[in-house]
Amino acid sequence: MLALAELELDRTRENWRVAREHAVSRGVHIARTPIFGYRRREDGGLEPDPEKAKVVRELFRRRAAGEEWRSLARWLDEVSPRENGTWIAPSIRSLVRSRTYLGVARSGDIENAD
Repeated sequence: MLALAELELDRTRENWRVAREHAVSRGVHIARTPIFGYRRREDGGLEPDPEKAKVVRELFRRRAAGEEWRSLARWLDEVSPRENGTWIAPSIRSLVRSRTYLGVARSGDIENAD
C-alpha cells in the first residue's frame, strides 16, 4: 500500500508541476493576491493598478536615489497604508527585488520572462 501511495504522490506532484508550467507560460500569476501595484485580469495575468502603479514608480525612484528602507516604509504608510498592518523594511526589500516588476511570471523554479 505504501508503494502505491508513493506512486500516487509522485503522479500528483508531476501533474501540479505541469499545470504550473502551463500557467506560467501563459503569464498567469500564481499567488493568492497580486503583487503591490498590480491587479489580476480575468485570464489570471496581471495589469498595473493605475493608482498604485504611481506609488510603485515613486518607490523605485526613491530607492534608486538611495533612500533607506525604513524611510521608505514610513513613506508608504503615509501614501498607501496596508490593509493588514504597516509596511516594514524587509517586505519593501522583497517587493523591490521582485522580478514581477521586470515582467517575469514565475512559480517556484519555473519562470517565463516574456
